[in-house]
Amino acid sequence: MQQHKPLKRHRIGDKASGQFRFGMPLNSDWFPVMDEFFKANGGYMNSPQYKGILKKHLGEIGVKLLQSATK
Repeated sequence: MQQHKPLKRHRIGDKASGQFRFGMPLNSDWFPVMDEFFKANGGYMNSPQYKGILKKHLGEIGVKLLQSATK
C-alpha cells in the first residue's frame, strides 16, 4: 500500500473575518472579476439572492442564528 503525505491545513482559513474562500492560482486573472461580484450592489451578502439561499437551506431560525453570531 502506498504511503500518502498528510494534508496540511492552512491557517488562513481560521480567520473569523473571512466569509468566502476560493482556491485560485496566484497568477489567475479572475481576482478582479470575483472582487467585483462580491462588492457589486452593496455586496453579495446583502443581496436578495444570497438571503434567499440562506433561508432555503437554513430556514428562518438558522438565518437569525447566523445573523446574531456575526454581529
